Amino acid sequence: MSRDIGLREKLRALREGRLGLDDLYSLLDELDESDSTHAERDVAELLRHTNPIVRYTAIQVLAFTWETRLYRDKLEAMLLHDLDTDVRHTAASALGWLLRGSQDAKATKLLLSSLRSEDESAIVREVAYGALLDIWLQPAGRERTTANVLRFADRILRYAERSSALVRELDEALRAGNTAKEEAIRDALSRPDDSWKERVDWDAVAAIERGEAPKPRALG
Repeated sequence: MSRDIGLREKLRALREGRLGLDDLYSLLDELDESDSTHAERDVAELLRHTNPIVRYTAIQVLAFTWETRLYRDKLEAMLLHDLDTDVRHTAASALGWLLRGSQDAKATKLLLSSLRSEDESAIVREVAYGALLDIWLQPAGRERTTANVLRFADRILRYAERSSALVRELDEALRAGNTAKEEAIRDALSRPDDSWKERVDWDAVAAIERGEAPKPRALG
């Protein structure tokens, strides 16, 4: 019991700005090890935190550690309106996982909107696609397997690696005074990466839009 009280106090301190962000990861380790949702409301409050890292992490704990659907409305709002890309794509992934196999109409509509939006970032759109497949194809009782986790992590890594590589090239161009290369790299950084579209089964998306379950091959 004393450990539970200590955890709740730390969460409250974080929410009120009395706990430094440097302590966030150690706190999350405690949450991951906990098999209780005694601090669920405290974590849910962090969905409104001003720091996007805290919001992102709160989603991870609520959706993937504790698997609670109580805050799905907040996740849907975050997918639509949060200003941080990482928070939006995590909200999309969380909805897919929590509602896997349900063919939930409301979440489907929101995720399709994100997928189709030209104003949305590439990673959010691709993750929204994966979430749609979870909702329409994953068996409701399916465990969050290592393969599922690795596929999600691979999406994140691809975008991070592309950005890091371009930033390194930009730094080299600046050091060398290569103005032409600098402009080309800045242009590449400003343009959306549309390679994700090649990994989407658009026939599956069309089937979902019609309210039909797509063929299982879309899971690959």
